[in-house]
This record gives sequence, structure tokens and C-alpha cells, in this order.
Amino acid sequence: MQEGSEIEYRLPEFLPTQERFRQIVEEGHPDGPNYILVAAYIGGWGSGKSTIAKWLAFDYAVCYPGIKVLIVRKTLASLEITTKQEFLERMTEGSEDDENMAEVLQQNWNEKKQTYTLVNGSKVFFGGLDKAQKWSSAEFGLIVVEEASETDRADITYLKSRLRQRPLRCPKCKTGRKNCSECRGSGDRWGENYRKALVLVSNHVYVEHWLYADFVGSADEPKRPNYELVETSSYENAPERGGYLPEGYLESLTEQEDETTISVFLGGAWGVMPRGTPVYPHHPTITGIPWHEQDVPFDVDRPLYWSLDFGYRFPFLSFHQIGPRGQWRILAEYTVPKTQTATFLRSAQAFAQENFPGWHAPWCCGDPAGWAERSEGPNDAQTVQQLLGLPFRSIPSTEETKRNRRRVVVARFEQAVGGGPSIVVDRKRCPRLCEALRGLYHYPDVRTSSFVRSNYTELPVERHPHVDVAHTVEYFAANMWVEEMRTGKTRSIDVFQPVYNM
Repeated sequence: MQEGSEIEYRLPEFLPTQERFRQIVEEGHPDGPNYILVAAYIGGWGSGKSTIAKWLAFDYAVCYPGIKVLIVRKTLASLEITTKQEFLERMTEGSEDDENMAEVLQQNWNEKKQTYTLVNGSKVFFGGLDKAQKWSSAEFGLIVVEEASETDRADITYLKSRLRQRPLRCPKCKTGRKNCSECRGSGDRWGENYRKALVLVSNHVYVEHWLYADFVGSADEPKRPNYELVETSSYENAPERGGYLPEGYLESLTEQEDETTISVFLGGAWGVMPRGTPVYPHHPTITGIPWHEQDVPFDVDRPLYWSLDFGYRFPFLSFHQIGPRGQWRILAEYTVPKTQTATFLRSAQAFAQENFPGWHAPWCCGDPAGWAERSEGPNDAQTVQQLLGLPFRSIPSTEETKRNRRRVVVARFEQAVGGGPSIVVDRKRCPRLCEALRGLYHYPDVRTSSFVRSNYTELPVERHPHVDVAHTVEYFAANMWVEEMRTGKTRSIDVFQPVYNM
């Protein structure tokens, strides 16, 4: 609502868990305003994570004139189609007339710098942690991390070092007079209520993840001090409980997903490391890191192959190159959950342009289900060909081809080339794939009984999102080494002899 030169805005009516989290952030670190509170809001799909994140950022920007707020995700490309759009286009929850407060209070928007400026001089910056070095000299008063499960612990440590913007001095008295109406004696423009905070929002993850270790902890290793955690589930936002999700939304999700996905991504449970046999077994390590996990460089002179696994809930893409000695290099993975194929691909193109400038490829590949006809428009394979300008390859999925494509991948893990692993995975740009290869992509735990000899099956457990990213790797293997796929026989290269170049 606008009256003359004054603008009034209202916070939304938050869900109970959202309001509790907002109050925790508002109270800040127990040792005072000079200390940094690290607070995580962990919840299921549709539980209001983005809503509380964007409104915390907006409220800080309104209440503390001149503050600099940073909103980040692992990549800027994925942030652009999620929180950035929510912040710029849909800050309407607090308005009775659905008025977008981001438009009402906007002074300007700088597309090149990805910066939103309010009429009071506050700035909100949007960015990706894949290019975090650009903030090496920046100082912020609040930082919000979207989809924190995609990040590394080192990312959080780095961001905390950027949370050091000083409150602006009071423009009226400068020194903090007791009777000053502007600062009420604090001497700064932000007053006595300002608190430094690093806010994280995420889905629940498996218990071996650093988020669980830092915010929940165990008897042997307690959680980090003053790391505050608030948990919720999708069901708190159900319409029958006074929430804001559409009627039937949660029911439609539960019909389409497996029990583990429902419990973690909707129910608010922490996942557990499954029992069973990894599809791609463990390998020698160097200082505790599997030797195939490395920093993988991009070679602009070699084709960069795209391999896709379609799906609205967990679309995944991986990028591949073949080195001069035949080494298979997996440079990056990319995903934006709950996006349509065209939107997902446009975002991926921005990611590729930023990380692999000048890339080229003769073809791309992926899930053969992409050729399935759709009543509402072109199928996924046609969309890929149209947007990338590349032919889309696929191998029909049968029980035999599924086994063979896994054998092609296994063979490369068991072989070496030029004294090193024949397959390398970028440890920073492929976090979900690395987790999958360590055992989250697995066969069921084998059990025997007097009635059934064994429950062994050669079908991996469909554990999202690890099965999805693993499938992109298998699709690439199937289309790159077609002859091996056809015959089921892998080619012979170096005997597997790990060489540790310390």
C-alpha cells in the first residue's frame, strides 16, 4: 500500500514452522550481533522453503537500509529459474491485492550484475557458487543459500568469511545520542535489532551428508555449536491443515514416487545409507578420496557430449569428454528439480556457456523414453534436438541393454589408462554422481531363506536422485561404445594397476 511518499508492506502469514524459523534468525547468535548465526530450514517439496528464504532476504533489505544481501545456489543458471524468479516476480504473499512488493520497492534492476536495488539503497545480489571468487572482496549483511544440499561444507565456510558488512552510521546523529529518533541511541542506521545470519534452505538428505553432520550430529560427533536447525515436511503446507498447496498436489506426488522418495522429499525424514552392493564398487583411494574423483579440466578442442535423463521431478544431465588416450572424463552434472524439459535445457545451456565456453559436439544422447509421443507438444527428444541443434541418440532399454551398459561402465572402473584411472569424475561439479558411485546407487541387500534361495536381482534400486544421474552416465556409455553394447564384451586396455602420483 502506498500513501504519499511512504510505502507500507506486510509480511505474509507464515506457516508455524516458518514463523519459528524467522524468529530464530531475528534473535541471532546468542553471543550478540557481532557473531554469525548459521540457520537451516530443511523441508520437503512444497513446504515453503523458497517462500521463507525470499521473505527473510526481502525483510532484511527493507528494515536495514543500505544492507547488501546475497542469494546463492550452486549455479547461477539454476538459481535464475527458481528463487530469482520468485523474488523478482512473486513477492505477493504479504499483499491483500496480490501486489508484487519487489516491483513496488524497486529502484532498479541491473541484469549484467544480477543486482536488485531497493528505494532505500539496499541491494540484493544473485549468484552461483561455481563462480564464488567474484565475491572475494565483497561484504554482505545477510547470505541466503538455496538448495544447500548441492553445496559443499567448504562453500559455507567461504560464505561466512563474506558476512562482515558493517552497519551504516546513523545519518541523523552519527554518534548515537540517547534521544535520537533515527537510531534510538545505537549510533548506526540499522538499530539494535540487526543480527548477522547465514541462512540455508534444503530438502532432507541422507545421514552421511555434511548437512546432517553439522546440524544434527551424532553421539560421537555432536553438531556444530550455534548451528540452528528447523525441520518441516510437505504435509504442513497441505490445504486441509491450513496450508497453501493446491488441492490434490501431495496426493499426486505420492502416487508417482517410491517409498524412500516420499519419506525423504515429502515426509521430512533423513535418508540412510542403504544396505546392498554398489553397482560400481569402491576403488583405491588417495588420502581417503577415490582415485577416480579428480579435478577434471575442460578441453575446448574436444567434443563435449551431453547425456540426459528426462523427468519432471529429477531431470539430470551430465557432460562428458574423451581424452587423448581414451580416458573417459565426466566434467559436470546438472539438475533443476521440478522443471519441464525446455526450461531445464535453456538453463543448462547457460550453465554450459559459463563453465565450458566454446563447447561443441557431434551429437547428444539420453533416455530412449524421450522419444515417447506427447499430446501437448513435441516429445523430449525433439525438444533437445531443436534447442541444442544436435541429433539425439538413444539405445532402446531392455533388460539386456541395461545389463550391458552397466558392464561397459564397470569395465572402465576396473581398467587403467596411461598409469591412471580410465574414468575420472570431477569431484566438485559432480556431487550427486560421486555419492552414487560410493554406494547410493546400489543393488538390494541379498537375503536368503529356507523358502527362497536368494532375493538377488541384477536390477539396481531406484533411489532418487542418484539413480537418475547414474543413468545419464550409462546412456553415454551405451551410445559412445555401441559395439561393446551390442556384443556385451568390453574392449581390452591397461591392466588395473593403481599408480599414486602424490
